[in-house]
Amino acid sequence: MNMSKIMECESRQLNKMQLLPNRYKKLGFILLIISITALVLLRITRPTQDIFNDICKSFILLSMIIISVTKEKNEDEYTIILRGKSYVLAFIIGAIYAILQPYINLGVAALLSPEKAVFAEMKSFVIIWFMLFIQLGFYYLLRYTR
Repeated sequence: MNMSKIMECESRQLNKMQLLPNRYKKLGFILLIISITALVLLRITRPTQDIFNDICKSFILLSMIIISVTKEKNEDEYTIILRGKSYVLAFIIGAIYAILQPYINLGVAALLSPEKAVFAEMKSFVIIWFMLFIQLGFYYLLRYTR
């Protein structure tokens, strides 16, 4: 197989990837608002971490993913390019954040109380939430400032 046939086949496979219809965006925002509200209320009423906090965090991530992979009303090539650029930026910034933040936390803890300073990696929820937040933020920033 020559390279042009391989690239053509890969291009067809990429074009098969479908986004959710636009009506799911409202569902994503409603789910996000409910999840954040429930998490805040749980933190106020029960300050200890329990399964309900984890469920709320999972629904926050799910709702952000739904918003992220939902089509716009007027989806065109430009919005597709912006979506791709926002995913790339989110990945790069998220990776840098996940690498540097534990060292920053360790340095600050060492300055404030050296005996309690320990190295701790970032939790997966924080990294994924940060990347989705950056992706959605950059996408809408780029989209509405064109």
